[in-house]
Amino acid sequence: MADNITINLHNSALELADKAYIARKNGDLEMAKFYALCAMSYEVMAAKRLLPNADNEPTRSVIYRSAATLAIWGGDYISALHYAREGKSSYTPADIRHELDEIEKSCKAQLQK
Repeated sequence: MADNITINLHNSALELADKAYIARKNGDLEMAKFYALCAMSYEVMAAKRLLPNADNEPTRSVIYRSAATLAIWGGDYISALHYAREGKSSYTPADIRHELDEIEKSCKAQLQK
């Protein structure tokens, strides 16, 4: 179960992700990347507070999925690949595991270019 610190970190990440989306929509790609990577950092801090166990799922894997997606938005495919892998545990729900697998495949393809 997520505590208040974890929830606050995640909420801060959501606020920064919104700023990234708005910056991208307004054509400011550098600021969009900046905000995305800042948001990713908050998501990672939140996710690392959650042990991989049944009580923390699906929250833990969803936050790692978000961190991986934000890393992609920021152009950091190595981090995205790492967080997609970190998000998977024996407790990860199948649908989220599939999404993390897709992120992992996409990152590997991008890194091979």
